Amino acid sequence: MAVAAAVLALTLAACGGDTGPGGGASAVPASLDVRADVSRQPLTVSNWDGHMPEDLPARFKAATGVP
Repeated sequence: MAVAAAVLALTLAACGGDTGPGGGASAVPASLDVRADVSRQPLTVSNWDGHMPEDLPARFKAATGVP
């Protein structure tokens, strides 16, 4: 168990601090308007088959109004 915790800690530590693709720091472009109305923009969520409840898209839409 201690070995697994140490491996997890090292893995997570290796993931931070980079602003490039896959890095841990936020790399938001300066031209991105964080206040933009995205209610009419499509939202695509990709996931492995079977890794989320089938009703999750409907619950998300009901909770947020985002289709």
